Amino acid sequence: HEFSKLRERERETEKAETDQTIMLKEIRNGVEQVRDGRPLFVRELIVCQSSRDSNSLCDEVQVVYVHGSCASQEQFQLLLEALSNLCDDASSKPKRIRCVLYDMLGCGQSEVIREWGAYSKTEFEADLGAIVEKYTESKLPLYFCSHSYGPNILLSWMNDNSGFVQERNIQGFIFMGTTIRIDRVKPFPDGGHPIFRLPLLLLECLQPMLTKDFAERAVDPAHTDLKQQITSASDANDMFMVQAFYRQTRWITSSEYREAIGTRRVLTIHGVSDKILPIEYGQRTSNQYDGDAKFVSIERAGHLVMIEQPDEVAKLVLAYLNES
Repeated sequence: HEFSKLRERERETEKAETDQTIMLKEIRNGVEQVRDGRPLFVRELIVCQSSRDSNSLCDEVQVVYVHGSCASQEQFQLLLEALSNLCDDASSKPKRIRCVLYDMLGCGQSEVIREWGAYSKTEFEADLGAIVEKYTESKLPLYFCSHSYGPNILLSWMNDNSGFVQERNIQGFIFMGTTIRIDRVKPFPDGGHPIFRLPLLLLECLQPMLTKDFAERAVDPAHTDLKQQITSASDANDMFMVQAFYRQTRWITSSEYREAIGTRRVLTIHGVSDKILPIEYGQRTSNQYDGDAKFVSIERAGHLVMIEQPDEVAKLVLAYLNES
């Protein structure tokens, strides 16, 4: 009902803008109670070629963005801006891309709750389900764009909620800098790196060192200007949240990956110089699927490929949506 009212308001706005082309239109931006006790920062915006030509459902798709561990939806901002620039092309399809982004609990602009169980796999899956149910429409084509550890939460949620998933028109996935379980200890053991078993007070003292190491390994040497931005964002994380998040991580297996993907299309994008999740992990993950899967490597990019090379990634994403 809420989605229908929002859509009606959008149509009224579009009638008043019949001679305008809207590239990036913000619909929602703020902290909302997605579920009881789960105050999450949610953004909803529209990337479109022309408001005048967007009345047909076949011209509209939805994309839900799922960030990685202890990260933020803000990491997708440059990608969204690059997409909006590309959508200025009159030949672009779809004409209207509805984007839904959110910060997981404790991350970005979402609130920090100092309860260990608040950062469990079950809770993060339930949050994602609430986002999909509350902010997307069941009949419109739905895609997921996810980074790093994010696809593990996404695909696990799909397997655990197959009934709800079947009611949604999920068409495919765009994965970036990601992997699934390679073996018992790769990419990392369930429960995160052993360092997160240290006392919280010690982890708080080590945070600057951990952040510096992450920034060095996450970014290609060609993008030294990004390292300070990444460092500042990581230093802002609450270490209770970080510890609780990583101690409860679980990487999905190849069989779980294939079960969740089903027959849907998958685009996997990976930075060549990724030292957090090396490119061979992404390639191996993509190879687990025998269906319509495409793997693309990006030069001069590391783990944060959508920040380091947003224009290249945007071209791949738009081409993927055009082919659907």
